[in-house]
Amino acid sequence: MEADVDVVEHPPAASSADLAGLAPDVAAALSVLAQVTDTLCAADVSQCEGRAALAMVNALAAATSRLEALKIRTLPVVEADGLWATGGARSFATWVARRHHLPTHTAHAQVRLGRTLRDSLPLTDLAARSGEISLAHAQVLATLAPTTPQRCAVLADPDNECNEAFLVGEARTRSVDGLRLLTRHSAAVFDPDADDRGYVEACDREHLQLSRLGDGYHLQGWLTVPHGQTLKVALEAATAVPAADDDRTTDQRRAQALADVAQISLDHGRTGSRRTTRPRLSVLVGHAELAALVAAARRRSGEHATGETPARTPGYGTRAILAGESVAGPPQLEDGTPIPRALLDRLACDSEIQRIIFGPVAGHGRRPGGTDLHRPPTCGDRRPGQALPISDLRCAAGPGGRAPRAALGTGPREHERRQRDPALLVPPRPRPSTPHRDPPTTRALGVHRRARRRDRRGARRAGVKA
Repeated sequence: MEADVDVVEHPPAASSADLAGLAPDVAAALSVLAQVTDTLCAADVSQCEGRAALAMVNALAAATSRLEALKIRTLPVVEADGLWATGGARSFATWVARRHHLPTHTAHAQVRLGRTLRDSLPLTDLAARSGEISLAHAQVLATLAPTTPQRCAVLADPDNECNEAFLVGEARTRSVDGLRLLTRHSAAVFDPDADDRGYVEACDREHLQLSRLGDGYHLQGWLTVPHGQTLKVALEAATAVPAADDDRTTDQRRAQALADVAQISLDHGRTGSRRTTRPRLSVLVGHAELAALVAAARRRSGEHATGETPARTPGYGTRAILAGESVAGPPQLEDGTPIPRALLDRLACDSEIQRIIFGPVAGHGRRPGGTDLHRPPTCGDRRPGQALPISDLRCAAGPGGRAPRAALGTGPREHERRQRDPALLVPPRPRPSTPHRDPPTTRALGVHRRARRRDRRGARRAGVKA
């Protein structure tokens, strides 16, 4: 059984028969070029002095840029001949990638550049091959300048002040980044409608994929320039100055900044008119588990001791959890992913506790505001929900909590440091228990309002101001 193997083709050495179609001086120059290349590559560059090595690098950079421009300009000639198709390649770019050992995207870019230099930018082609501009300058002009027929007409117009000759002259004195800005500006002036169409097309291509991959999430997408700049500025604002002992890379700090931006948006309820609540931490305790916990507490305290070991309540245990007979289990996300304890402690600091209650009358986790800010409760006990403040985990120098460490902040990374170091954690202080009053029902409020309206009407009739 034969396996499909990607055969690597090595460019054969040019023979005299292959060079017969070239001009005599060009064929002789190619032969000399091969000999000169062998001599240069055999040199021991480690023995060169700094000044001599710099001169050598500059000369090689200029020569390779000119030779690369010549090679790219010759590619359309090879493509038009069609001899490359006899090897079974699907496209000319595929043939170039296989023959010259290039990535596929690089081969496609070189083929497009060669076609553009041939069809729309003849002056740029001559300037790149003569060494007046670098190959990078030519790539910028070919990518941004002749993008629409109207812009191509302006570039080819000899009477226009901003034609191709003008751009090539600017490329001689500008850097690659400066030339890119100039070319984009000139293209917008030549055909402003094209930028509008391009923006609409870019908005149509905008997408964001967030998919679960292994033990994390894979983020992939494409944003328009305004949206990308907005996100970049937001991430820069959310990225704090790294501490002296912060060994994270820039990408790692940017990932943390993205999570911080999302957390801030949820905490302040600025995500729209729906679902504008903080992330909720739901603690679900079934009746069987609650009864078992009460029995265990009584055993420890000695209350109702009868001398017999109470039987374990059915449904409370690992087997029942794995069999799906119990609602209890390890902490997990909404998709069922288990949460480590350190992460659970940090989420408990950043989230809001949602009450799980048994009666049909539901309380809300957040009563002030409109109904859009209310989270549909699971059940009700006529008691409003309570929020878990971030300060429940207090930072201290020791277990006693007497000397707070002011150097630690309250960000997610500091929470992680506190969870990793048990000496930084102290239990929260017990809160005084206060009697809870049931909130007035809707019916009672309605009766009260109607009574007040009757009193005001009676006062107006009597001529007395209420």
